[in-house]
Amino acid sequence: MRDRGERSEVGAIMILALVYFISMSLIIAALAREATNDLNDTGHFTYAFALQNAAGSATQVAINFDRYYSQPLNASPATNPAISCLGANGSPSSLTFTNGTTNDPTEFTNSISVWCSTVWNPQLSNTRVVTFWACLSANGGAASTCQSSAILKAVVTFDDYPSSLSAPIDAQCNVWCGTGESVGTWDWLG
Repeated sequence: MRDRGERSEVGAIMILALVYFISMSLIIAALAREATNDLNDTGHFTYAFALQNAAGSATQVAINFDRYYSQPLNASPATNPAISCLGANGSPSSLTFTNGTTNDPTEFTNSISVWCSTVWNPQLSNTRVVTFWACLSANGGAASTCQSSAILKAVVTFDDYPSSLSAPIDAQCNVWCGTGESVGTWDWLG
């Protein structure tokens, strides 16, 4: 028979083990939730990077086109209305870029429209100051819509005078277009 003074510690050890297992289970569940959030965030960051890459690339195409093939300008050196500036007469009206993983390279497909407006200053060496707006093609149906929902806005200055000539010229460039180029701003808006 057991003396009433002796006590067994078996029950206490079982309670401590139970508390330990419950605590570890809660910690593992919290870590699993955080890992899931991180994986979801990675997908969102990948999409944002793909969109930013597409907008930047389309804007570079528009800048290079406009640098050497100046868009038609009004006779006045005032601000000209915004036009689609991805090629002659705005054709194509948008460019499509695909980015994705090795398993699915078309996972992130973005069609980008780029609109631009030119301030023409034939009396200055900085002949043209062009503002470019890049937006998703779904939002780029009209210049005002693209400007209000732009992902990227860039302001670029072109010098249309070769080093052997100096200002002023009276006509829009047709030979030395884009002899100099300076990117004034490159602002991510969206």
